[in-house]
Amino acid sequence: MLRIPRACGVVLVLVLALGSCTGSDVEGATTTATAGATPTTVVSTATRTEPRSSLVWEPCGGGECASLTVPLDHDDPSSGSIDLKVARRIALRPPERIGVLLFNPGGPGVPGTPVIIEGAHQFFSSTLLDRFDVVSWDPRGVSAGTEVDCVDDLNRFLAPDPTPETPEEASLILDTFGEFAAGCSEQSGHLLPHLSTMSTARDMDMLRAALGEEKISYLGNSYGAALGAVYATLFPERVRAMALDGAVDLSASHAERWVQKLEAKERGLNAALQSCATNRSCAFHSEGDPFTALDKLLASLDSDPLLVNDTEVGLAHALWAVHQGLMSEQQWPRLMRALGQAREGKGSRLFDLAVPPHVLIESYFAISCLDEPITVSPPPQPVIDELLAVAPRLAPLEAQATNPCDVWPAESDPPPPLTGAGATPILVVGTTGDIATPLESGRDLAEHLDHGVLLVVERNHHTAYEPLQSDAHCVNETVDHYLVELVSPPNLSVCQHGEPQLQPPD
Repeated sequence: MLRIPRACGVVLVLVLALGSCTGSDVEGATTTATAGATPTTVVSTATRTEPRSSLVWEPCGGGECASLTVPLDHDDPSSGSIDLKVARRIALRPPERIGVLLFNPGGPGVPGTPVIIEGAHQFFSSTLLDRFDVVSWDPRGVSAGTEVDCVDDLNRFLAPDPTPETPEEASLILDTFGEFAAGCSEQSGHLLPHLSTMSTARDMDMLRAALGEEKISYLGNSYGAALGAVYATLFPERVRAMALDGAVDLSASHAERWVQKLEAKERGLNAALQSCATNRSCAFHSEGDPFTALDKLLASLDSDPLLVNDTEVGLAHALWAVHQGLMSEQQWPRLMRALGQAREGKGSRLFDLAVPPHVLIESYFAISCLDEPITVSPPPQPVIDELLAVAPRLAPLEAQATNPCDVWPAESDPPPPLTGAGATPILVVGTTGDIATPLESGRDLAEHLDHGVLLVVERNHHTAYEPLQSDAHCVNETVDHYLVELVSPPNLSVCQHGEPQLQPPD
């Protein structure tokens, strides 16, 4: 059900710092509109001629792959170039092809080509696969030959004590991060100044041109949503349609984003614990009081870490595990099993949940530290006070957290204020239970965009668009309808959890 309300990052301890026609031939365009929506142009289903691409495509898994050459430094193309891997799946219904849909899965630090090659049906509906050439790429800092390499053993850099009791302990943590940053500089120093989202947005426009498209449609998840907003601000005339799922407002201050994330995480943790408290089969039921049990467990892990294969698993790992376990309501049972096992003195489940193998930490920081560097650590007392007010359980454990960005060896390259001025209406999707990219951040971004439209999804999940999930039917159809027909829902519409059909607001 779609209704109007009456009134209207990716890692944890270390990261708290953290439309129009395509280039195809178009025939018989018509104008349509829905209640409350701006009239928009709809592309007909007449046969189109595919734009000429300058990329050389070869068969690759379930699609095609090519290599895109871009300048290492867009401001100084003579300084050298790098190659980025690109993958695409041709529209399954060529006579009804609309154009290219670019996709970024998030991160930062996550490659996009595996999505196209191996799992397109998990990320895109049959509607999108029928009508678009779906294209993604491995961004700079991720693509083969541009990977960031810093240290051999990441574990001790991922698990510093988040609650240093003395200035000496705090200094030791900063020294550890300094070692991490120095390793990045030594092994990947030539890349570090050129890995910002600003640079990737320029790569994205070169990809558009190489594909032969005058304009592109775009779907971005999480960090990919932030990238899309940057692109729309730099190249608004190149946007046909843009859906930003799990949006991050990079225009906001670091402190504001920190407060939003920690408040959302505390809210999500309370929801997960309350669910466990009412379910006797929950592995961390704790006689109906998992809240107190968690406080005791975290205090114990802070003073007496567990040992897993010669690795100390302590408070930092627990906080990482909480973050990962709250990314989706489907992960809550796994988190509770990990906490229950840790209470029994066994930390393997906690460790496995805390440090999943797909997290590309080095690329994550190399990109994030250029976009939103942290210059004050610990944060000013007013910020700490606000954190404590919105997250009384988690803030005492996280408010003093430091970050490699404090000592990062490359100058920042933050984006300008994100307005998308001149672009078509942009659809921003925010989920009520998203702890990584809180709804509040998506609302802020939609307000800052000149033509931002916010769709609220009632769901405990990081991002909302999931073609294979029945409980995401509402958002899936709304996003598909927007990307195909260029008709957005009324601003501040809501997809209610469990309701399969959209209904216009009263």
